[in-house]
Amino acid sequence: MDLKNSDGLVYHVKLFKNFMIYVRNSKEVVVINLETKDLTSLGKAQNQILALHVYDTAVTSYDKEVLEREGVVPSKVIEDEENKEGYATDNDDYRIVTVDSKGNINLFVHEQGVNTKHIFDIKKSKDFPEDLLKKDFFSMGYPYLITAYYDQVAFTSDYGVLLFKLDNSILS
Repeated sequence: MDLKNSDGLVYHVKLFKNFMIYVRNSKEVVVINLETKDLTSLGKAQNQILALHVYDTAVTSYDKEVLEREGVVPSKVIEDEENKEGYATDNDDYRIVTVDSKGNINLFVHEQGVNTKHIFDIKKSKDFPEDLLKKDFFSMGYPYLITAYYDQVAFTSDYGVLLFKLDNSILS
């Protein structure tokens, strides 16, 4: 795989299953299928992407029970909890979550061959602390990190680790 100058600046490279996922020119999420060499743009964030995480859409059998109590029916379940780390789905479904410089969480979902994008403004989330509304969460230039599992997203900021639960209606 050869990236050229015309491919732009490359940030936040991740390998997942048979894909290489990265941010091009600070805002665009790109996926390359390493087997076919096909390149797909999943979309652009409104602002500079500071952190990226990719994860499988499958959940553990324990988490399935918890999610079902909340009215969410996950699409794939890992039945063998002990082998979760070595688990690989047969299909190419995944989610990519990013946080941008203005505090937006961008969720790129690839399921059953369809790409969708969702944007969450953290400052508009329920019970967001009033004293943090005017703060800039990403002004110190740290290497920021983000992680996610199903509907929960955590990321580092200048004010510590922030944890959010995304709207389940788009995740089932």
